[in-house]
Amino acid sequence: MIDWMGVVTNAAWLFGLAVVLAALSYADWNAHHAGRRFCDVLGQPVFHMAVWSGLTLFCMGVGFSGGRWWERILWGVLAILAVVEVWQSARAVFHSTATTPHSVQQDPE
Repeated sequence: MIDWMGVVTNAAWLFGLAVVLAALSYADWNAHHAGRRFCDVLGQPVFHMAVWSGLTLFCMGVGFSGGRWWERILWGVLAILAVVEVWQSARAVFHSTATTPHSVQQDPE
């Protein structure tokens, strides 16, 4: 018989690590393409939010598949801290998007 809860929890932490790897890889590419430092690009709220979202999935997946009660509590606390970081990053992303004026294209005359 297939343990579907095990499949879901293992898929969650694997997908979380894939999100973190994709975010770090894209930040590295973006830094190289723009001629900037990796840490400067990774410090942007969009990349910060992506990395912490992946870490949230990872903590939740490992927490639900943990064996002992104290492991589940520890991973749960880490997941809550990661959710707080995602929330703060999302607010920064949406705040910067809302306050940035839209570019207006002028017709050449």
